[in-house]
Amino acid sequence: MQIFEMDNREEVRAEITLAVGLHLKLGRHNQLFKGWLQLFERGIDPTSVAEGQSVPAEALQELLRSAKSCAGAFDACSTLAGLNMLSGGEVPPALGEFAANVLLGRATCPKKGKRTVANGAHKDVTRYIILRQALRFFPMQKGKGLRTENLLSTKSEYPADAFEMIARALHDAGLPTTESQLKNLLNHPSKHSIRKIGDWAMHCD
Repeated sequence: MQIFEMDNREEVRAEITLAVGLHLKLGRHNQLFKGWLQLFERGIDPTSVAEGQSVPAEALQELLRSAKSCAGAFDACSTLAGLNMLSGGEVPPALGEFAANVLLGRATCPKKGKRTVANGAHKDVTRYIILRQALRFFPMQKGKGLRTENLLSTKSEYPADAFEMIARALHDAGLPTTESQLKNLLNHPSKHSIRKIGDWAMHCD
C-alpha cells in the first residue's frame, strides 16, 4: 500500500520533520573533514587517501600553493596530512614539510580565502542528505528508474507534494529551502560535487 493511500499523511510529515530536526541538531553536516570541498573540487577522494591511496603530485602541489593564501586549501592540506599518517602510508615530502611547519607554529591558516562558499556548500550537503533520506517515505511511480541522476527527469516520479513537504520540514527546522533547490540537488550538473560529497558522507555514517 502506498503511503498516500493511507490516512497517516500527518504522521509522514511528522516523521520527516523529526528526521530533519535530529540531523540538524546533531550537526552531522559539520562532521565532514575540514577542507573537503577543496579536495573534491580537485578530484581527491578523502576515503581513498584514508585507505592509503596516494594523491596525484600535480594536484598536491597546486593545493599546497593555494594553502598559502586560501583557508580552505590550508584545511585540505591539514586533512590530507592527517589521513596519510593515519593510513600508515608514506607521506609525500612536501606534505610532510607542511604538516611539520603547522605543528611547529611556523605556518598558520591564512585569513584570506574565507570559507563562505564551503559554508554554503555544507548546507547544500545537509539538504541533499536529508532529501535522500526523506524520499524513502515516498513511493516511486511505476516504471520509473531508481538512478539518482534520473530521479527528476519528469515530475511524475514522486508524488507531487513530496518535495513541498520536505522543503517545509527543512524550513521549519531552520534551514530555509525551496522545492527548486531540492530538485536541483538531485540532478543539476552544478551540484555534482554536492551529490558526491553527500553520498560519501552517508556511506561513512
